[in-house]
Amino acid sequence: MIQLPSAGIYAIQNLDNGRIYVGGSVDVDRRIRVHQTHLARGQSDNPHIRQDITTYGPTVFRISILQRTFSTQELAELEQLWADRLGAFETGYNIRRIDPVNHLPRLRKPRALQGAK
Repeated sequence: MIQLPSAGIYAIQNLDNGRIYVGGSVDVDRRIRVHQTHLARGQSDNPHIRQDITTYGPTVFRISILQRTFSTQELAELEQLWADRLGAFETGYNIRRIDPVNHLPRLRKPRALQGAK
């Protein structure tokens, strides 16, 4: 059985207005599930997507995988390539350009430590 790479680039597209968000993840399937859950709840970390959920509703969004890769090192470059190709910065939901040097997965504190200073 052939194993698909877990890292990849995905898109969230508003089918009503055509706006698109491009993202990348070392575990693209898991990341898509998180986005699907947030959309179903009417939530998003992105303020522009959140506004359009309010305007259009969550059902107008389609999430798709654009490209899978075995190389997590090239994720930032691929994400930038796809975002540029699809106009995710100019007319889409992407807020800032991808910095390949500082494009590392965010590490979160365990919940028990989140309130600690």
